[in-house]
Amino acid sequence: MSAVKLRMILRRYLWVVASIVFFIVAASGVTVYILDHVRLRWPWDDIVEIEAEMSHGQAISPGQGQAVTISGVTVGQVGALRLEEGVAILRLDIEEDEAGPLYRNAELLMRPRTLGQDQVVELHPGSPDGSLPDRGRLSDGDRIGLGQTQVNVNPDEVMAMLDADTRAYVKVLLDTTPVGLRGRESDLRSALRLGEPTLEQIRRVSSTLAGRRAELRRLVSNLRRLSRAAAEKDTELASFVDASAAVFGTIGERDTELGAAVERLPTALASTRAALRDGGALAREAGPALDALRPAARQLGPALAAARPLMTEATPILRDDLRPLVREVTPLFALLEPPLRDLNRVNPSLVRTGHVLNYLANELGHNPQGSEEGYLFWLSWFAHNLSSTLSVEDANGAVIRGLLMGGCSSLARAAERAPILFPVLDAGVCP
Repeated sequence: MSAVKLRMILRRYLWVVASIVFFIVAASGVTVYILDHVRLRWPWDDIVEIEAEMSHGQAISPGQGQAVTISGVTVGQVGALRLEEGVAILRLDIEEDEAGPLYRNAELLMRPRTLGQDQVVELHPGSPDGSLPDRGRLSDGDRIGLGQTQVNVNPDEVMAMLDADTRAYVKVLLDTTPVGLRGRESDLRSALRLGEPTLEQIRRVSSTLAGRRAELRRLVSNLRRLSRAAAEKDTELASFVDASAAVFGTIGERDTELGAAVERLPTALASTRAALRDGGALAREAGPALDALRPAARQLGPALAAARPLMTEATPILRDDLRPLVREVTPLFALLEPPLRDLNRVNPSLVRTGHVLNYLANELGHNPQGSEEGYLFWLSWFAHNLSSTLSVEDANGAVIRGLLMGGCSSLARAAERAPILFPVLDAGVCP
């Protein structure tokens, strides 16, 4: 078969092949959509299986898509139901990315969605507990206990709890209620509207009583713990009672002093209030200063940690070397006390002398900026020139030599004040 003929065949049947491919793709998409909506579990789904113990499994039909919800949002479905030692074990297939973390104190409630007992599982995820491993988080295969689950209560169960007379009265009430309320719809609405504040107050009273019940239960538990602890500490309690009796006896003997102290208490409180009021300004001023000290306080911890090796090495030196030295030097300090006392009398003059010497040393050692030099620089030159001036000597000792320079007009004016210079002028140095 030639290439030209093959191309003609492909061109003729290309649309048939394209149609077949299109229908295959469409059928695959429809199949995936149908399988997804018939609750088929895909291999890539992130499913966590959690078991829950329930008193009965009435109206629970696994595989029918009964939903598991958290706050009304579907996060999974009922997977399976089995009986184990008289307890219904319900398996919940939870989508972890939808439900989030579940904890061991999670609670489960079966609720009917319709009058046909179409059950839905309402799940409360619980809260983390730091005392448990992984903060009490449930993992795949964990189980929620029977005390944390509650099934739907049917009306016949409520009626079964009543005796025969009460059931008869309830039946009469239910039979006569439609007759009594016929044509009284507006009156019923008005009664319900008027009873709303009373119902709200009843709700508050009920919530308060529920809180008191929890507090009473906690009180009884704490009293039980206290009694158990007190039973183990009877000797200590007896000592405590004896000490308390002694304290109260002493207080009774000092009632006069206590009365005087109580009388002075208002004055002390007034003084304290005034001191706190005056200290408010200091507190306001100290606030920014304390805030500025926070960086130093934060750095103090690392600094102390870094100084810990130094403290470890210095401890033997302080214990073995410095402490014996201090013991031996202590008598010397006792002998030095009189001279130090005399020294304190002249201390102001010594301090003033030290300040003067300090100022002199600062002046001599100061080297100003720029081309000028300080006194110490010129002091070396002064010593060099002084040595050169006194370098000549004869039998009578050192001779001071030097060079005098000046102009004739300056010498003339100087000779008027110092006649010793006239021989210099008469020598013909100046015309």
